[in-house]
Amino acid sequence: MIFTTEQLKSMTPVVYAVGRNAERAEQAAERGWSFWTTVPTSQEWHAKQGYKTAYDYVRAVAVGELSDLYKEMNLHRPSFTAPLGDMDLTAINAEISRLVDLMNMNTD
Repeated sequence: MIFTTEQLKSMTPVVYAVGRNAERAEQAAERGWSFWTTVPTSQEWHAKQGYKTAYDYVRAVAVGELSDLYKEMNLHRPSFTAPLGDMDLTAINAEISRLVDLMNMNTD
């Protein structure tokens, strides 16, 4: 599932989660997986995390991925004070791609 920013901003996190989980279950069946993770489908859970839209949830997941990549490369978590707070999902994904490219260059 690929959604535009506008679609994610107009979608509830629960609607996104249900669709994402169905997609993941189909992928698991095709590949013969016996274990996989799912996105929580409880509105209460998303509300407690502060996710009002699917965009909020997807952005938070991307921030976590960026933090993990940074730690893999630098052996410590980044300080996400000013720059990341102002970055939209597109910019975060671009930074993830940049870091992945750097990691791939270092393994060749």
